[in-house]
Amino acid sequence: MRTDYSAPFDRSNTETSGRSAWICQCGHEECKPGHTYGPAVRDHYLLHFVVRGKGVLKTKNRDFAISAGEGFLICPEETTVYSADMETPWEYYWVGFKGPEAAEILRGFGIDVQYPLLRAEEIAPVTSLFGEMLRVYHTPPHSRYLPMVYLYLVLELFRQAQDEGILRRMTLGDSYLDQAVRYISDNYAYDINVEDVAAHVGIDRTYLYRIFMEHLGVSPVRYLLRVRMERACELLSKTTLSVYEISLSTGYTDTSHFSGTFKKYFGMSPTQYRRKMWS
Repeated sequence: MRTDYSAPFDRSNTETSGRSAWICQCGHEECKPGHTYGPAVRDHYLLHFVVRGKGVLKTKNRDFAISAGEGFLICPEETTVYSADMETPWEYYWVGFKGPEAAEILRGFGIDVQYPLLRAEEIAPVTSLFGEMLRVYHTPPHSRYLPMVYLYLVLELFRQAQDEGILRRMTLGDSYLDQAVRYISDNYAYDINVEDVAAHVGIDRTYLYRIFMEHLGVSPVRYLLRVRMERACELLSKTTLSVYEISLSTGYTDTSHFSGTFKKYFGMSPTQYRRKMWS
């Protein structure tokens, strides 16, 4: 079932001139399985929000799987195709808007037009706002600015969800970092590497690298090396353990490898370092 509220044809330039942005259409649709729209281009921004089911958005560069609680933004002159799922077709609201400042309004709400997906924390508040937008738009005469108020509120909910997502990722990153640092602290004396650290934390090596660089300014490899070298220095200066024993105690099964790494790190061999510390 499709409910479409488009601007009357006689809504001419005299009414839209001087306006920063305005809504040119809005609607609601419960799609049939496999329902497809496009390929098509538009002269305005078109925002969809999925309240139930799922589907796929296809752009020139890639395909996006979209489900309930997510939205997608189509930019002017962009060729797209979007299709409802065959088993659980989507139901969505949409709004089209345009104007000299439409792009700036989107930027003001932190929306990246290069990445079409949006997400809401809860479906009900967005659905309610779209419902009010449609009601106002469909009830003449209405203030030409009032429907935009509801669009602003929808965009604000997307912005808040984006900020919450960033905060959660930061918190999650802190948790991953804590686990990784603790694992290294507990296991540096064994033959572990970065892959082992990432596997223990449950993330891939690339994400582990990003977390270490963002929070500590050093790669996981370099951090593990630093822990081992600092421990080696402590053992060389405070114990009479042999270089072989110290190499095993810091995760190196090959003494020559340990000595070479130590010299490269400190500019002197383990023996020279011990002599210097004991002199």
